[in-house]
Amino acid sequence: MYLNQPISTVTSGNPSTSIGKWIVRSFLALVVATVLTVGAGLLYIRGQTLVETVYPNVSSAQLADIEKLTGITFPSGSIGLGYEYDHWTCIDPSMTAKVRIPSNLLDEFRTNKLLSPKSERSNISADFPLWWKPDELTKIAEGEYHTDAAWVQWTLGTESNDHVIYIYWAIY
Repeated sequence: MYLNQPISTVTSGNPSTSIGKWIVRSFLALVVATVLTVGAGLLYIRGQTLVETVYPNVSSAQLADIEKLTGITFPSGSIGLGYEYDHWTCIDPSMTAKVRIPSNLLDEFRTNKLLSPKSERSNISADFPLWWKPDELTKIAEGEYHTDAAWVQWTLGTESNDHVIYIYWAIY
């Protein structure tokens, strides 16, 4: 029947069907592209450790990182009680740490030249982890100092009969 008619007069049975298929296919392609983009973004973010938090079992490697960042050398037998390294605080990274110092080595630890108390203290304006409670210490000393690239604030005291130092480190 169609073979005898000229090509210009042949029409499809339902012209809106091709437009409907195009809309449905376009919508499905958009949904698939969106799902793939969101999935790839989540995998990327998961691969990027933005905040590394360890509490209460800080590893010796993380304790070494604290020493490297702050310049403070902890005596043998020191135990890391809390560690948080925030790679994205505002723009610059920051670190908070809580370290227990052996009581018999406290005097030796306090000879560290970086731990000379200062009378003026800057207010810290950061979001600290739940274990960050230097205000609950029976304070022995506190202070702050500046390195070439960072600012360090510390509080040394007694907490539950243990000698503890809280350290906050941030890049300027």
